[in-house]
Amino acid sequence: MRPMFTRINERGFIFAELAIGLPLIILMLWSMGHLFVGTWTTCRNLIADLTLQMEVRDAMSRIVDDMRSARKLSWDGTLTINSYFDGNDEILEDDTKVVARRPIFYTRDWEIDDDGKNRIHLYRKRQKFAANDQPLTGQDMLSKTHVMQFSCVEEKPRLWRITLKARSDVSGHEFMIKTAVYAEGADR
Repeated sequence: MRPMFTRINERGFIFAELAIGLPLIILMLWSMGHLFVGTWTTCRNLIADLTLQMEVRDAMSRIVDDMRSARKLSWDGTLTINSYFDGNDEILEDDTKVVARRPIFYTRDWEIDDDGKNRIHLYRKRQKFAANDQPLTGQDMLSKTHVMQFSCVEEKPRLWRITLKARSDVSGHEFMIKTAVYAEGADR
């Protein structure tokens, strides 16, 4: 039969086991932390890029939809769209109904964020000089999107080329989308 207890000099870890095991444990923890940080950074950048693309595409979709239903378009740094009358938002001039809706204005404006950086946001408003309080782009904190370029050029009568370019401050990536819109109902 074996004795229940071992001798005093055979109990516990020896210094050699500690000297070999501790660096291995530290190396394993460091590599796991490094992998986690890399994965976290990659996921954060992917989310920021997806948010950037969604914001630019949604803004462009809204602009294109408004331009397609336009009766009159103009660009002077601000895109002004007068739409067809659909029974809502009637404008009264001299007690007579005007067959038009309130115009839509797409404007750019600078804003200083919490980091002290200037950001350009794109706004859709019904009054040209209304407060810029609800931007189409830049409200999502996951991307910190700001518009770098927004332009409209009338290439031919009723054919407009639109460019919208934005940047994510989180990932540092840029996304640009261009399209041409034929405003069929617009005055020539």
